[in-house]
Amino acid sequence: MGTKLELALSVGLVLAGAATARQGAPWPPSVTAVCGNLLVRIDGPKIWTLSRIEYGGTRLGIEESAYGTVFNFPDVGFIGSGHRDVGVEAAESVEFYLDGEPVAAPGGTLRGASFRVVKRSRIRDVALESDVAVAHDRITERTIVRVERAVPLRFVYHFMHAWTPTATAYLAGRAGGEEVEGELRDAPETDRQFYVNREMDWIAVYDGPSGKGVVSRLLERPALGGATMKLWNVPRVYRKFYLQSFSDQALPAGFAGTYAMVTAFFEAPADKWRAAARRLALELGGGSARRP
Repeated sequence: MGTKLELALSVGLVLAGAATARQGAPWPPSVTAVCGNLLVRIDGPKIWTLSRIEYGGTRLGIEESAYGTVFNFPDVGFIGSGHRDVGVEAAESVEFYLDGEPVAAPGGTLRGASFRVVKRSRIRDVALESDVAVAHDRITERTIVRVERAVPLRFVYHFMHAWTPTATAYLAGRAGGEEVEGELRDAPETDRQFYVNREMDWIAVYDGPSGKGVVSRLLERPALGGATMKLWNVPRVYRKFYLQSFSDQALPAGFAGTYAMVTAFFEAPADKWRAAARRLALELGGGSARRP
């Protein structure tokens, strides 16, 4: 995916520079926002999705990969979030808000207590709404998928997060106490391996060199299609999170599904990070994710 993504991003730079809102204000090729201890970047080449994520001055989310939502169609491949195997994601509207107030043409670095991006787009026969909100050192993402007629899929990835390749460990949990954990290594035998590939309520990734970590908790999902958390390891490139749904299934006619996830950040020494992650996961969820 790396080579195709690089090509897609270079093409996207042109598209982003030419894009204009329906009201006439230009959509920026890139927007950076600082809220509390978080810095996030929204990139036009990736169809105005998340990109770089910093916490306390440490880069935890790298910008050399795609975020957001991408669909993999049979005999077509990936479309969405900068992926353009055969076709493109067409953005219909993009709105930016700082401290609750609209920002018509953001430029430079925005600073405030909260930042939000609301986007509506279309990927073939799929209507997509995405809402990314940054506040209180948390990133809350919500995606709504709608179709009028059935759409066959290989799978969908939601909430892609490309975490730093220096991350050293992971921990994932589910209501009732089930957990999986392990180390993230760069040895050849672990190249391009899924470390987590199951339905869980939350997942944590810890970066040993910085002593910082992230916890992502699923808040909402539709009754159909499943919601598998995956952590894909590509040594020296990234440790990438995906929420996968509709594997070798079709989005049924009339489907309207909402996915929501919150990601928060923590700092802890190596011998205490798991306890810190568990506490944060409990705080984020207040119980289990909303399940059908």
